[in-house]
Amino acid sequence: MEADHSTRIAITPLGSISVSGGLGERLERSRAHLVRLDTDDLRRELVEPDAAWHWGADYMGRWIGAMAYLGTLTDDLTQVHRVAKELISHQRPDGSFGSYGEDHDFQEWFGMGRGLVGLLDYHAVTADPDALAAACRLGDYYVEHYPEDGALQIEVNATALDGLVTLAVLTQEERYLDVARRVADSSMPMRRLWASTDFGYRGLRIPVAGAVHCHLLTGRGLLDLFEVTHEDRYLEAVLALYSHLMDQAISVNGAVGEFLMGAEESETCSDADWLRLNLQLWRVTDEARYLEMAEHVLLNAIFFDQTDTGAFTYRRGVQGRPGASFDACCSNHGPRAMVEAVSYAFAGPPDSLSVNLFLDARGQVVVDGSPVEIETTTRHDSDSHSLALRLTLGAGADRSFPVRLRVPEWAGSATALVNGSPAAHAETPGIVAVSRQWSVGDVVEIRFPTRVRVVRGQTIGRHLTDERAVAVFYGPQLFCLTERLNPEHRLDLLRLTLPGSEPESSVQVVAPDRLEVPGLGPDGAPLTLGLWPLSSTGGSPNGIGRTHPTKANYFKVWIPNGAVPALAVGPDRS
Repeated sequence: MEADHSTRIAITPLGSISVSGGLGERLERSRAHLVRLDTDDLRRELVEPDAAWHWGADYMGRWIGAMAYLGTLTDDLTQVHRVAKELISHQRPDGSFGSYGEDHDFQEWFGMGRGLVGLLDYHAVTADPDALAAACRLGDYYVEHYPEDGALQIEVNATALDGLVTLAVLTQEERYLDVARRVADSSMPMRRLWASTDFGYRGLRIPVAGAVHCHLLTGRGLLDLFEVTHEDRYLEAVLALYSHLMDQAISVNGAVGEFLMGAEESETCSDADWLRLNLQLWRVTDEARYLEMAEHVLLNAIFFDQTDTGAFTYRRGVQGRPGASFDACCSNHGPRAMVEAVSYAFAGPPDSLSVNLFLDARGQVVVDGSPVEIETTTRHDSDSHSLALRLTLGAGADRSFPVRLRVPEWAGSATALVNGSPAAHAETPGIVAVSRQWSVGDVVEIRFPTRVRVVRGQTIGRHLTDERAVAVFYGPQLFCLTERLNPEHRLDLLRLTLPGSEPESSVQVVAPDRLEVPGLGPDGAPLTLGLWPLSSTGGSPNGIGRTHPTKANYFKVWIPNGAVPALAVGPDRS
């Protein structure tokens, strides 16, 4: 059995591409933070579990998977080798992980799913036979003991599905595919159950808490299962989940929330799964909308979720909610998704060289069975309101093949040049392709207009929550009002005065990372207000390990637009 990539979109292998620039800096910041998390706290839930924290293999499994994938960018796996062996040493004789109670509860079942995936990610990078053997023992435990249902947060049970499908493909053992089907058939997306209306343990909805991370983990596993079995019912469940999130949960920055019934607070784990699901859906369906969403989520949700220390957050929101770092899960899941995005940056038909994401990168891409060395650099020009990507072809390029360059929706059009001469133009989003006999040293450049776009009406999902508010994009980036650029004023008392017709014309581009807009102060006096990218929010948690409140300068994405009469104050107010 093997996954069927029927659309013939080839993914760049791990370690083939290295990145610099903004994404490269974020990945290095993530890696440095994870190195600092190699403490007793990483092991606590396997060594000294307690009533609140007994997620078993969750923390170590996530850490191992993230560090293994980050290691493909740095060639440094020494630390992850040691921790992986340590995780395997905690496996029980029956193949399971976790020792809090006699029977594994939903926390330890969730942890086993993340432990399974961590072992398999580590094996994917290192081919370590001990990791695969441990994964098989855990898979056998699922075969014998998987709980079809439960009384509490039952959506966690199916979150091992992606690991079980991967294990089935790796080993060609039907028993793992059989249990994957059982897990899938009892999952919440297959039943179209998203959140319960009763409440129980710790105020959670029971039995289905509506945890977006769990639903998306399962959704990704269902998509894996569809690729192996070709059964449309699995894809239909994924698309039903996708539609539900678009209708009920998605925020203007692409985030999908921690819980479905409180989607205005994001969680990196959910956003990371949402990014990966969109990338996979693009590969499976070849529908451009999924790649558009993936880029949007990467630049405006995942980057927003990361703090200055490299940690990633949960309970963060676009209206001034800095949230808290969550090192037990989010700080691992975020970078794992970013590394996956790198592998999709140059994915495409095997006979072409494709550019999908606009990164500073270098490495090797296989075109029609043979490697081609490439280097890409990006340049923003605020004077001409454009973004340019330069692709330099290296060794292996002395032949004929198509170069396919994505034209994103945020740009709308693009011009391609070869060695400085116009070669192709696109007036609509899609693909601009240049096919010719290439030579080493040839330079392909694509230029996009970076337009200002004003979104009217604050929304969550398809629901309008404040028709007076606006949000501002420049190119692919979402901008926000920040006290860093407006230190003399309370942000919650400021308003914009953008015109009703062509509001974009009143937004001034000062630099690629700074906009100026007309507004009003608390006293109604005209002001010029500064906006910067939401992804620059950052912030600093007050510690490392588990979860810590994060301090960030106040910010808000949705800003009231238009003057309103002042309210009366005091005892005479009517």
